[in-house]
Amino acid sequence: MAENEPNAASGGGASQDDAAQLTRVALIGRLIVFQLKLVMDGLRDILLSPVSFVVALVGLIAGGDTPDRYWRQLMRFGRRTDHWINLFDGRAGGADALIEPIERMMTEDPRHRSWLARVERFFERLSMRAPPS
Repeated sequence: MAENEPNAASGGGASQDDAAQLTRVALIGRLIVFQLKLVMDGLRDILLSPVSFVVALVGLIAGGDTPDRYWRQLMRFGRRTDHWINLFDGRAGGADALIEPIERMMTEDPRHRSWLARVERFFERLSMRAPPS
C-alpha cells in the first residue's frame, strides 16, 4: 500500500487537504491489512504450539541418531510462514498477494469509498477537537 500513498511534498497538483484525506484512508487500509496479517500469524502460532510438543516428543522417543530432525523441519516451516505472512512489510508477495484484491476492492469500489470517506470525516472532526501538538 505504501506505493499508493500521496506525497504532499511532490507537488502533484493535489491540495494538502486532499493529501491528508488520502493519507488517512491509506492509514485505515494499512490498519486493516495489519490486522488480517496478525490473525494469520496468530492462527499459525496456535497451530504450531501443540505441534511443537508432538514433534519434540517424537524426536525424543523415536529420533534415533537425529532426534531433532522433525524439530528442524518445524523450524523451517515456521520461518517460511513467517516470511510469507510478512507481518511488518519487509518485502512484497506472500500474504500481501492474498490481501491485495481486498485492499483494491476497499479503495476502488464506490460503495466502500463512501464508507471510507465517512470514516475519514469522523477522524477529521475528531482531530479538529484535539488540542494542537
